[in-house]
Parts: sequence; C-alpha cells; structure tokens
Amino acid sequence: MSWWDDNYKRSDFRSWLTDQGSYSRSVVTGIAKRFRSVLDCACGTCLDYFVYQKEGVKIKYKGIDSCSGLVEEAKTFGIDCDLGDIEALPYKGKSYDIVTARHILEHLDYYEKAIGEMCRVAKYEVIVVFFLPPQDEEVLEKDKNLNFAVNVNKYGKKKLEKYCNQFGTVEWIKVGSEVILRIKKNVQPKKVKVQDRRKIGVVCTLYIDNDITYEQAMHTLDTMKSQHDLVFYARITKLDDKYKDILKRFDKVDKNDINCLARSWNMGTKQALKEGCDYVILPNLDLDLEPSTIDILVEYANKHKGKNLIWSGWGTSNLGRFPDWDFVVSSYTVYENFSFFMIDDRLFKEVGEFDEVFKPAYAEDVDMQYRLELKGFKHTCVYDAKFIHFGQTTQKNSIDFKDKRANAKANAIFVKKWGGEPRQQKFKSPYNGAVVDDLNNF
Repeated sequence: MSWWDDNYKRSDFRSWLTDQGSYSRSVVTGIAKRFRSVLDCACGTCLDYFVYQKEGVKIKYKGIDSCSGLVEEAKTFGIDCDLGDIEALPYKGKSYDIVTARHILEHLDYYEKAIGEMCRVAKYEVIVVFFLPPQDEEVLEKDKNLNFAVNVNKYGKKKLEKYCNQFGTVEWIKVGSEVILRIKKNVQPKKVKVQDRRKIGVVCTLYIDNDITYEQAMHTLDTMKSQHDLVFYARITKLDDKYKDILKRFDKVDKNDINCLARSWNMGTKQALKEGCDYVILPNLDLDLEPSTIDILVEYANKHKGKNLIWSGWGTSNLGRFPDWDFVVSSYTVYENFSFFMIDDRLFKEVGEFDEVFKPAYAEDVDMQYRLELKGFKHTCVYDAKFIHFGQTTQKNSIDFKDKRANAKANAIFVKKWGGEPRQQKFKSPYNGAVVDDLNNF
C-alpha cells in the first residue's frame, strides 16, 4: 500500500476522502445508529466519525488505515485510529458490533482476505460501500490514470455473494451510482412470544419509476417479517412496466385514481379493515426493519390500547431527538413517526380519515396527529420496534415526480387550516371555525 503513503496529500486524492454529501453515507449512518461500536476500515480522513458526531450517533468509533499520514492526521483530532491492514486486522474476533469499509475493496488485489477479516472481527454486521458496483462479468484491472499503480476492480457479483454467504445473510442496497453490501452475520434474532395471533394488513403505496425506488421497495418488503398473519395490499399510483414483478409480493392490488397519499392510505385501510384485519400497518417503502419489529409493535398495541389510536416504530434517526424509551408523540415534534405506523378501526371512527386536501403528499401526517390530540387521544412511539428510514426516496429519485413543490403547497394549505406551518399550528378547530367550500378562495 505504499502508493497511498506517497500520494495521500495530493489534492485530488484528498477530494476522494471528503465525500460528505454522499447518500450512501447517510444510509450507513442510519444502520450504525443501531449499534454500540464500529470499526471503520480504510478510514481515510475519518469522515464517518465526524458524521456520527454531527448526527449525535452514540457509537464507539475506531478507525484503521494503512496510510501512516492519514492515521497521524486523525490522531490530531483526538480520533481513536490505528495503523493497520484491512487484510490482517489486529483485533480479536467479534471485537466490534459492526465493521465498515468504503471505496477500498476495488483497490485491493482481491476481496476475499479483507471480507474474511471484517467478518471475523464483526459481531453482528459488515457493511461495504462500492463505488464500482459488482457486475455479471468480473474485470480485474489497474488504473491507467494513476500509472497502473492502483487496482480498480469490478468484481463478479454472483461469485462475491457466494463467498459472503458463508458468513451470514447478504443484502444489497443501491444508492445512486454506489452499491452497499450488507453481510448480516448468523446471529439469532430477538424472539417475541406471540400470545394472540392477529391478522395484520400492510398497505403500501407504490410510486415506482426508477431502479432505486424499486430496489428499496423490494428491500423493505424483504424485511417485513412477522409471526402474525400479514396481508399485503398494493395501492398503485405509478408503476412502470419493467417493475411490475413487485406485484407478486402482494395479496391484493388496486390502482389509485389520483396521486394522493392520504387517499391511498384511506382506501387501503378501509379495505383491510373490511376484510377482517385487526390492525393496519402503513409503511414507507424505503425502510429496513429488524426481524421482530412488527411483532413487538403488535404486542405493545395489544397491551396498550385505551387512548392509543396510533402506534409507530422507533426510527433510528430519532436518536438524540427523542427519549430512548416509549414516548407519546406530539404534533409539534413529529418527524419519522409516520414512516412506519399502525392503526386499528378506532382511528377513523374517533378522529376521521386522513385529509385528502393535501395532494400529492406531505402534512397529512401532522394534520392527523394534531386532530388526534385535539380529540384527547394518543400516538405512542414504541422504542423496541426499531427500523431504519432511508428518507424521501421517491422525491429524490423519481423520474416523473412532477410536483417538485408539493411540500410547499401542502404547507400553505396547512397554514390555512391550522394557522401555522406543520408543527407550528395554532387554531383549535379547522380553519379557525370557518366553513370552507373552496380553498383557493379562502
């Protein structure tokens, strides 16, 4: 690895190590929030450390790099960083909860030693970010722009996946031009003893016109496991022909007549309840659930009804923002809570349906939360029902999401209805008690 020591101060090289705006980095940060310790292999300028600090992630960080200049630089910032080789990590087995590596395996002669070492040292999970995604045909080559001194390998995906399967379950997440490889080691997941088996409807709104939204939707569905009886309902707003195989994952499929998330939730919920579902889950399709998340949420709801009409999982982005325990959600602080939540038939009976005036989306969740509070009911966020929300996948990646100002439009309507923007509402009744026939003239 002498090339790195000789060249790490070059301005172009240093620009490679400061990819702060990377979407893949936000995904890795979201995953890391679940754990207590991380080993960052080939850590470079330790940018992950600074992101964890900025995001309030309470995780014990250790960096390791083969470039002595970068290691010394990290130490000047007080970062715990060692000089070492990713292919011969100087740590005992299962020393760290997770082990990560970004943009390094492509530069090695091959990946097997590095992945083997990372899996040895990791207790729960290994995360590798590729800037050259593995492909059908393996191509091992040197970078001519760097005088053929550095490998720029494109590994064979099937062969790589077969090698990784010996260590645990393999998952892929595509994020823009990058690909994240997750190796979840064969650790027995937390078991929840289900006392009362229920029928649970899962209502999913599909707006899929690109590879990223499709792959994240499929990944979300892959992680939705339960000992209860799950019935999956697809509500199609937009679905390009090349992605229609996703419909095989659903028990019931219907088309939405307009692009309105509130309408989709209303129609899907009413159908699920009519067909005998005890609860209805309404998830975003850019999530990663733990194996027991749904069972924990249902068991909590079974035991804590009363004034509770909504139960939501605990998104890892809540870390540092909300308590590390079950808490009652407030309409003035609600954020991730409506990206994965569950209701029963009492919500529509006691509070009403989601307001379809908010089209195509945004603010319908805070609106429902505020109406629920005004009626004297509660929404509880269940701490043990954990999930990762990757965030605004449709808006960020959709080819044909026409209304880019949807958020601003929804906020403007919310202001008319409640006297302030979402989380700043003032009125105690809709439109301050006025009768509204036409919002445009209100």
